[in-house]
Amino acid sequence: MSSNRKKVIVFTPNKNYRKKDYEYAFKPESEALCNFLMDKYEKENTYVDIDVTRVDISRSKTGCLLEMVETIAKVFWMYMADIDIIYFLCHGYQWGIQLGLNRRNIEEFIDVVHEYLSPDIKFIFYCCNVAKNRGLCEYLTKVLIKKDFRDFRVVGHNTRGHTTKNPYVKVFDKAHPKGYYIIPPKSVTFKKWRKLLKTDFRFEYPLLDIEEIRKRIQ
Repeated sequence: MSSNRKKVIVFTPNKNYRKKDYEYAFKPESEALCNFLMDKYEKENTYVDIDVTRVDISRSKTGCLLEMVETIAKVFWMYMADIDIIYFLCHGYQWGIQLGLNRRNIEEFIDVVHEYLSPDIKFIFYCCNVAKNRGLCEYLTKVLIKKDFRDFRVVGHNTRGHTTKNPYVKVFDKAHPKGYYIIPPKSVTFKKWRKLLKTDFRFEYPLLDIEEIRKRIQ
C-alpha cells in the first residue's frame, strides 16, 4: 500500500549495555533524529510528510526480532501504508547488530516483514562495522535483490565510531551490492564531510540522493 506520507520506524535498545551507551548515545541521538524528521526536515521540505515511530526494544536478544516484527506490522496496519525507512541505533559488528539481526536470520526476517515494506525501503544502520566486506549490509542487500525489491537502499558504518557522526559510511543498492563510500576516506572532501556530520546533516543524508549529498559538500 502506498502513501504520500513517509512511514519511519526507529529502533534502539532500551537500556545501557556498557558505559551508559543507551543513556548517553542511543537514546538522545534517536530522540534527536525523530525531532529532526518531524520538525525541521518536514518544515524545510514542504513536499515531505513523515510519520515516525520510535521503539526501545525491551525484550531479551532472543525476543528482539519478534518485537521488531510486531512493531513493523503494527505501524503498517495503523496507517494502512508501507514502511519506507527503518533506522537502527545500537551496537554493531561485521555480521550483525545488538538487536538480534545477523546474517543467519536476516533473510527469514525479510520474509516475515516483506509484505509491510515499501519497494524502495531504506535500512539505515547507525551501527559499527556492519558495512564491512561480506558483512550484514552486504548480505541484506543480496536478500533484498533476491526478494525483488526495486529501489532499496542500505546504509551502514564500515568502522567503529560515534553512533551518528561516524564518517566511514557505505551505501548498498541494487547497482552496488558490494557497497561504496558516500565520501571515500582519501577524498579531498572527507574532512568537510566529517565536519558536516557534527550538524543535523547526520540525520538528513540518508534521505538524500548521493549526488545531492556530494553537492552539499563541495
